[in-house]
Amino acid sequence: MNCSKNGFKLEKRTLLFRLSQACSVALIFCIGSVNCSFADDSTARYGLWVEAEGENRPFDTKKGLSSLEEFTRDSGFTDLYCQVYRRGRSWFPSIVADDLPYRNALQQGIDPLASVIEKAHQRGQRVHAWLNALRIKDGAEAPLLRYVKGAAQVDNYQNSVLSYLDAYARPPGLVGSAYQLDTPGIWLDPSQPAVRNYLVEVVRDVVSAYPKLDGIHLDMIRFPFGIPRKSRVGSMRRIELGFSDSSLDGYFKLRSIAEGWQVPRIKQPSGEHWDAWRRSQVTLVVVEIRKLLEEIAPHMQLSAAVIAEPSRAHSKAFQDWVAWKRQGLVDAVLPMAYTKDGTRARSLSRHAVRSPGQAKVLVGLGAWLMKSNKQKLGAQAENAMKEGADGVVLFSYSNLVSPNGRQLVDYVAGVVSSGG
Repeated sequence: MNCSKNGFKLEKRTLLFRLSQACSVALIFCIGSVNCSFADDSTARYGLWVEAEGENRPFDTKKGLSSLEEFTRDSGFTDLYCQVYRRGRSWFPSIVADDLPYRNALQQGIDPLASVIEKAHQRGQRVHAWLNALRIKDGAEAPLLRYVKGAAQVDNYQNSVLSYLDAYARPPGLVGSAYQLDTPGIWLDPSQPAVRNYLVEVVRDVVSAYPKLDGIHLDMIRFPFGIPRKSRVGSMRRIELGFSDSSLDGYFKLRSIAEGWQVPRIKQPSGEHWDAWRRSQVTLVVVEIRKLLEEIAPHMQLSAAVIAEPSRAHSKAFQDWVAWKRQGLVDAVLPMAYTKDGTRARSLSRHAVRSPGQAKVLVGLGAWLMKSNKQKLGAQAENAMKEGADGVVLFSYSNLVSPNGRQLVDYVAGVVSSGG
């Protein structure tokens, strides 16, 4: 590094990259060794995502629980990913989340997660608490939004997602006629320390209440991104998120340290360093949750449902799951290869498996897309296993809980158990 009378002259590309990652990298080194029980297990995994709500609501009533337990019995499933936190509400006792669903279940005489864990463990299945991390869909009354000012994401037109129209799909004004979010909903700002702390405490609540849980499964652990609403959008800039005061203040403070002078704060930064900053904020959430698990539940695995295409995840959703895998932040990634196209699904499986790192790769398959064609879904599972995947996970219980769905589940189980 060369010094000058004005401070220091830096190799900017190197230092800015290092600084943009510093907050997460420092914590990574503090964590120490990652629990490797998952990585050392060579048994092929066969999982099922189980939604809390929708056409089937397995965690609300005794009948719903009984149906889930019957469906997953003798199914070949090794892992159940049970959605117990969404829209800011929890199906477990919580100090910070709205646990009305859990309290309602208690009135029905059930503790849903405890019941699933007990029955699954009797069958040798693992249970993961599936949490929708940075998206609370339409839960505008969620405790976090009521008590933390600025918890919601802000776009590059300075619109909070709370002001978005059509169920939080598009911003107001002309830009909203041109672009909308890829996944509508109220998205949380990971640059807000209070948001990260809140998510850590949600995890603490479920882990403390259910010490026999096998893992925490993070979904919606990313940024949303803008997509065109029509074929021609003119010169209007695509919507992006991450432009809150919290995010901008943190970014320009970091830039100023790196540059050695006070970098002027602007409302619409852009470029690779700005993207790296936003990426690092998502990674910080993962880091802090991993750190908590290492402290209070080191036996529990940490997994994440991720956008299957690495470049899209990295550059649009700021979800650097390849780095999480490489750095040992997660025990497993579940790339969501939801497509009917078998060639495309195999390519996505291949990219995930070949990315560096010891974390398991469990390929998520869109079973609902192929409910009437078990051979097609089976072929996707077979190809994923042939590419070297450690297993597959089906989306989802609500779409499969039927006689035809059970036939499909049994068929794919045979494919997975044979290793493809």
